[in-house]
Amino acid sequence: MILNIPNTITFMRLALLPLFAITLINSKLDYSLVIFIIMALSDRIDGISAKLGKQVTEFGKSFDSFTDWSVFLTTFILLAVLGYIDSIWVLLLIFPVIMMLISKIIFLKKHKKIIVTMIARISVGMAYVTIISILMDFIYQNQILILTFILIYISMFKYLIMAYNFINSSKKAS
Repeated sequence: MILNIPNTITFMRLALLPLFAITLINSKLDYSLVIFIIMALSDRIDGISAKLGKQVTEFGKSFDSFTDWSVFLTTFILLAVLGYIDSIWVLLLIFPVIMMLISKIIFLKKHKKIIVTMIARISVGMAYVTIISILMDFIYQNQILILTFILIYISMFKYLIMAYNFINSSKKAS
């Protein structure tokens, strides 16, 4: 079912993205931080409500993943344009996002479902923590940023290895 509580929460997170962007662009960091924390919490709440309400769907998993990466890409681009982070971080983020997307499409083709790894879940959580640390001007924000990117790249390699194994097993089967 597409219209359920978890997907509605995910949609609200996506709908908050323009408001977050406007407040960030207008240097309203307190408002940006509050909105972003609401977005981060909603990511946990939608997943918990899906599991507890037995409303986990392939659409919901895909929509949640799309929303997470839309939030991260938009936010990292804005943070770079506004001078909060170096633009190299945006370039470093785009590559693994594209690679993970390709891998997920391959899995969707084989399994008819989205596969989410534990390292991917940790990476997403750390990306939210990283952005919050940047908005708060936390003293260790650079270290958190580096750790997050290490996790994102580990996640990307995990997905690529899984996709490679799938492609090789498909070739052997035919």
